[in-house]
Amino acid sequence: MRKRSEATRKTILTAARQLFLSQGYVATTVDAIAEQAKVTKRTVYGYFPDKRALFAGVIEDAVGDPWEFHIPMQAISTLEGLENALLIVATSINDVITQPDYVQLLRVTIAEIPAQPDLGVLFEHGITRRSLRTLTSLFTVADEHDILHVREPEVIAHQFVGGFVVRIFLDGLLQSDHTRMSKQTKAELSVYVDSFISRVVHDNRTVGG
Repeated sequence: MRKRSEATRKTILTAARQLFLSQGYVATTVDAIAEQAKVTKRTVYGYFPDKRALFAGVIEDAVGDPWEFHIPMQAISTLEGLENALLIVATSINDVITQPDYVQLLRVTIAEIPAQPDLGVLFEHGITRRSLRTLTSLFTVADEHDILHVREPEVIAHQFVGGFVVRIFLDGLLQSDHTRMSKQTKAELSVYVDSFISRVVHDNRTVGG
């Protein structure tokens, strides 16, 4: 089997992204993508089995794949270790949501979901679920090591991601200029992590009496 060219794959993804963003998912055809990329339809299918796989490829190409955090859970033995791990996750989320095409692709997905309900799964499993799984594990280990008392780690994980979701909504989806989504600084993310941990500690003290 001949070695497929990464350059050709990139050309196909670039063409697909342009058409998905300008025409939407449903209106974009594989034929149109092949024509835009100046390759044959057979070549497109050599890289991507169907249009859904193409859209998934466009998302991955646009935002990268930083979602395998590779955080050693044994390092979560102190509060400082937990803070550092949360900062890694926060930085990765921040990097993704401020990618130039992220909000535009999210808008396309939201607009097309009524006709293609499974499109949302591409964003959910590709981004949200991975971060939530990692965060749930972090908070579970923190509780086991008596660093942070967390009754429902998955709920706390959702709350941590929620702050970024609000930012996507307010600074991205509701703005005509998606480029307003500038990256938060490391100092700003550190404040977010510290404030979040303080709130979790306070809430648990309140509940515990």
